[in-house]
Amino acid sequence: MVKLVTTKDFYYFHGREVTNYTHKEITTHNLIFCGGDEWKVTRQHLTPLFSASKMKNMFHLIEKCAIELEELLDNDPNLLNKCDIRDLMARFTMACIFSCAFGVDINTFSKEHESNPFVKMGKLLFETSTVRGFLNIGRAVWPKIFYMLGFQNFPPTMNDFFKKFLAEVFAGRQYKTTGRNDFVDLLLLLKEKEFLVGDCISNSKTNENKKLQLPLTDDFMIGQCIVFFAAGFETSASTLSYTLFELAKKPDILKKVMDEYTFPTGLTVHKGVRIHIPAYHMHRNPEYFPEPEKFRPERFLPPEKSKIVSHSYLPFGDGGRICI
Repeated sequence: MVKLVTTKDFYYFHGREVTNYTHKEITTHNLIFCGGDEWKVTRQHLTPLFSASKMKNMFHLIEKCAIELEELLDNDPNLLNKCDIRDLMARFTMACIFSCAFGVDINTFSKEHESNPFVKMGKLLFETSTVRGFLNIGRAVWPKIFYMLGFQNFPPTMNDFFKKFLAEVFAGRQYKTTGRNDFVDLLLLLKEKEFLVGDCISNSKTNENKKLQLPLTDDFMIGQCIVFFAAGFETSASTLSYTLFELAKKPDILKKVMDEYTFPTGLTVHKGVRIHIPAYHMHRNPEYFPEPEKFRPERFLPPEKSKIVSHSYLPFGDGGRICI
């Protein structure tokens, strides 16, 4: 069923709950929330940023951030005794994403990091509160009513912050590409064209070669900027935090890490019906992953890796909408 929804019949399941309402908030005007032709064209233009060669070119930038993190730990003995690892990893991944995608140093390792506007914006974006929880649920279940009542899932200050930030980055490059071939260079190239041109999503079903033009607006660029920031730092920070926490509890596995470090069903789905894939339960199903609650990194290494059932492990989605 997962393969059917995410791959074979993806044409019918390309949207999100709020896909028809992305214009209501600049923050949702991006690759994660949009669907249909807009999603297809946007993805076609952003995917080249994540080619193997581009990722290799980012390595020295990430290494530089890692060295700065190491120096921070060496110079502050308090952090070695006790620290909020989630906060520390968020500062590290923020530094990485802004260096790799935007070509700027946001100085998240300074002693005044609490007042750093980027750190503040990261906390605001992923703020956890009862009100925010109800807003998330309300928008997902009743998006039309949610926006009709004038609610916003993300504070407008976030839009203003990234609009100003993007303008400053563009001005710093004199509105010209620099040859870094990063996210900002891509936006500058697209800004010159004024339109995004790409394939229609229906081509996969009709075997036609229809092209579509989407106007490139400021809201579009700000939306992509925010999603690169959000998806780039939060997911990696959480993964690193839990990994370090588990490794701290399992010295034997930590030693291994250090030693081995090397480079259809007949079901009818009617139009408009939402499909939710229970990734949480799939990942904890012993049928797919024996001893699912146990920290066993070797399950993702040969020979156990070959036993993982196709389409059962979805940390970054699957099929057409898999994370770029």
